[in-house]
Amino acid sequence: MSTPTNNNVLLLGILADITAAMGAIGAGVKVALLQAPFVFTKDTTYAQITAPGILPTYTGYAEQAVAAWGLPYLDPVDGVCKVDGGDLLFIPGDAVTPNTIYAWALVDAMDLTVLQGNVLDNPVPLPDAFHGISIDVIFSLCGEIVSPG
Repeated sequence: MSTPTNNNVLLLGILADITAAMGAIGAGVKVALLQAPFVFTKDTTYAQITAPGILPTYTGYAEQAVAAWGLPYLDPVDGVCKVDGGDLLFIPGDAVTPNTIYAWALVDAMDLTVLQGNVLDNPVPLPDAFHGISIDVIFSLCGEIVSPG
């Protein structure tokens, strides 16, 4: 987590207020995996990511809820405001229907809105119950921070 400076103390206060008020990225937000290549846009809908052939079909697949969110922080590497939701582990129940995971999305509790889409750098094969994928859930709150002056 970055240490506040004169340039970002106000922003961190605003982010804390947003996070507190948003229960938005809190209660019920889930991670959905995608087993097909997908291009996210600002207009991507839940219906699009749940179209036939997009969601995994391996035995036991289900979206997983984020249990708790951390405090907002400015990532010192890329300057983006983020909130950490921890790690979620997805493992097939057997080898009957192997899948390859290409992306994951954060969706709201009501399955209406895609809050964020994330394409993996390298697809992850899930051929059986001995292979899984751990998703480090990071929600990006805004674009790059440009310090004034």
